[in-house]
Amino acid sequence: MTIPEDPLWGELLQNYGHALAQLREAMDIRDVRSLTQLEVEGTIRRFKVTSNLACKLLQAYLEASGVALEKTEPVAVIHAAHLAKIINQDDVWMQMFDAQDKLSGAYDFEIFKKIIEELQKFYFGYLEGLYANLVKQAKAEGSLSSIIPPSGIKA
Repeated sequence: MTIPEDPLWGELLQNYGHALAQLREAMDIRDVRSLTQLEVEGTIRRFKVTSNLACKLLQAYLEASGVALEKTEPVAVIHAAHLAKIINQDDVWMQMFDAQDKLSGAYDFEIFKKIIEELQKFYFGYLEGLYANLVKQAKAEGSLSSIIPPSGIKA
């Protein structure tokens, strides 16, 4: 699929990169030591922001590429992105958004800690891979040349 030359899509990609860098910072702290209660809350917040931006980025990319989405909730966007071969293993992406849904109705530190474990083991790699793949493809096609990956994020 050709990278669309769309200002909104490019802006979302840039914002996503920054959110991903912030989430990376939280993950790096967790690699060194246990997170404090406040850091757990901050990590969960960063996860929610980053995963929401991932969904908006995928939606904008699909729409700018000419894919008509009948629905814009994460399930439909993830399914369409998988069909368009932008992401693989849509089941992991679905699990990620299911985890985010669990956060909406609960304020439970055991749930937070479980999701942070899943984030570290699975989700972060997929979030980072999405960014790296889209930036790599954009650079290869010479579009969105102003995208500069934030420090600490692979592109």
